[in-house]
Amino acid sequence: MPGQTSDGPSKPPQFTLTTLQPQWRETNDNALVWGWQYCIPHRLWCLIRSLFGEWAICGTVELCETGQAVGGVRVRAFNLDWLQDDPLGDGITDGNGRFRIDYSAEDFRPDTFIDVELFGGPDLYFRVETLGGVSLLVEPAARGRDPDGENVGPCFCVDLYIDEMPEGQTEPPPVFPRIGGFDYATDIDSLPAGTWLTVGSDRAFFNVNRLNGVLPKTLNGNPMEYRFEIRELTATGVPITPWTTVMPG
Repeated sequence: MPGQTSDGPSKPPQFTLTTLQPQWRETNDNALVWGWQYCIPHRLWCLIRSLFGEWAICGTVELCETGQAVGGVRVRAFNLDWLQDDPLGDGITDGNGRFRIDYSAEDFRPDTFIDVELFGGPDLYFRVETLGGVSLLVEPAARGRDPDGENVGPCFCVDLYIDEMPEGQTEPPPVFPRIGGFDYATDIDSLPAGTWLTVGSDRAFFNVNRLNGVLPKTLNGNPMEYRFEIRELTATGVPITPWTTVMPG
């Protein structure tokens, strides 16, 4: 599973999707071919993910009065628990105010006899803040006991609303949450002391890399620029050289 952190099921799960009657087509070299493409319904996909212990929260952040999307803010998700609430993770909204938080069942079902989340899903409440840590929305922990946030399933969608746009923010701040299809925070060992390889498969990036995110032309009226820095590593990810700025051209 993408970003999988748990061990998953002890035995391979099997699913029967449908029965096929191929429609064969003859090619120019007298061969017969047929193709089949199937998109698994999201409810079934969420069930499959849950068998591997992988859960997700998707949602949006908007302004209360206008419904305007709020980009470039951080959403934190928590599970209400008897002893100590569990932080499940965080995500940054894109230019359309959308965010996603991937987490594991182990994050809210620790292996302790006193934890109440032995079965079912977490009891969610949220906080929204600027990238600098200024609070924009602080839901009380008791929000996790409301019917729409209690015992949620492996795929949960939520719309969060704040009263006003973060002070001084006229455009969404620049943020690249993904490199191609890889989530920068969960699919890549991207911590400062990390290897910068993909999690689980230890693959490196090369050639042309697509950065997916938000890059406005201006921020608070000032023109935006960005730059890259590189450093050389050993095969195991140990730095050899310091970070060096990649100059124009």
